[in-house]
Amino acid sequence: MLSMTNELLAQRIHRHGVHRNGEAIISPAGGLLGWLIDLRRVFLKKEALEEYSDAFWRLYKDRDPFQIAGMETAAIPLLSALVMSSPKERAPLNALIIRKERKTTGLGKAIEGDVTDEPIILIDDIFNSGGSAEKARAIIEATGRKIAGLFVVIDYRSRTGLRWREANAIPVQSLFSLSDFGLTLHPDQASPHQGYRQLWRSAVPGGFPYHVVPKSTPLLVGETLYRGCDAGKMHAFDAASGAILWEYQATGAAVQKGIWSSPAHYDGRIFFGAYNGAVYCLDAKTGREIWTQSSGEWIGASPIVVPQHGLLYIGLEFERPWAQGSVCALDIRTGNKVWERLTKKYQHGSPAYWKGGDLILWGTADHTMAALEAKSGKVEWVFPTRRSVKYAPAIDEERRIVAFASFDKSI
Repeated sequence: MLSMTNELLAQRIHRHGVHRNGEAIISPAGGLLGWLIDLRRVFLKKEALEEYSDAFWRLYKDRDPFQIAGMETAAIPLLSALVMSSPKERAPLNALIIRKERKTTGLGKAIEGDVTDEPIILIDDIFNSGGSAEKARAIIEATGRKIAGLFVVIDYRSRTGLRWREANAIPVQSLFSLSDFGLTLHPDQASPHQGYRQLWRSAVPGGFPYHVVPKSTPLLVGETLYRGCDAGKMHAFDAASGAILWEYQATGAAVQKGIWSSPAHYDGRIFFGAYNGAVYCLDAKTGREIWTQSSGEWIGASPIVVPQHGLLYIGLEFERPWAQGSVCALDIRTGNKVWERLTKKYQHGSPAYWKGGDLILWGTADHTMAALEAKSGKVEWVFPTRRSVKYAPAIDEERRIVAFASFDKSI
């Protein structure tokens, strides 16, 4: 039985938030949906926010002090309403806004507001699969805090949502369920489910998490993991325990960038670039420097090694106003440059090797995908795109196909 306040709010949701199959409702897969709930229009109404706040505080007014947090943008009016309606006998209510994507400018924050030590109640309008709640949970836990509970307007009680709350041991409280609006979910098929547990964690000082870009990915060789970091260090970790076996400092790397290049391994050696413009070759077992080659001002691309030619391929970046990048091949024994092709823009993209054609395939910020002879660097073909290509392509040797994504939103 709904209270009077909840009944009024339910009527508003019926009128303004529930859309049925008389309207064209497109699913994420491109098909048609029978119904959709969208509460953003509902909570642009003053009366709805008042009814929501009244319902919340009837449940939470006697709780010990807590703070509230919500993911933009649906939760913002809800957070504001709760802060404004907080009972006078309680201490001021602290609120946090969690960004869907970390800002790439300004302070680059993922959370707006000051996180205190009080328990955090996560606020949202709808709880379905748990995708938004999981993102919020991960961001909050990165601050060293945990979510004490989740409060939502409508709980779908979907299979994935139930699994999420069980896995994270987070209680979910709601004002309504789908049945209050005469709606049901289609029975979803049980999907394969894998649980994970943390085996180890190794914190490395100097990280800067606010660049929204691909960074140095870990490379597993035998029982050792290799990975670069923002602090300009290449680390070797014991894969079983996470213990640091060795670390190598790339001096002079750009502040807060360090090593974004993913390492490559060949014949007991590790190869990578750094944001000081140098390419490095280290002994994989000890971290001892074998050679280093200063090739440009910065390197953010990742190398590949083609052993039959004895060459390493990597992208370079320059401070000069002309030919600000290049793609090049270095001798893996010495680091000496064997060939180089200049690009107009910074060369962020990393290469891939097509064995069948003995070609290096390389996307560029010049809005191209180029195929170069591996040994000589001679251009075999160039495919134009409308924007930059900053990721290494995928190659199907058997079908002789190369696939890649461009910043023009095309594959």
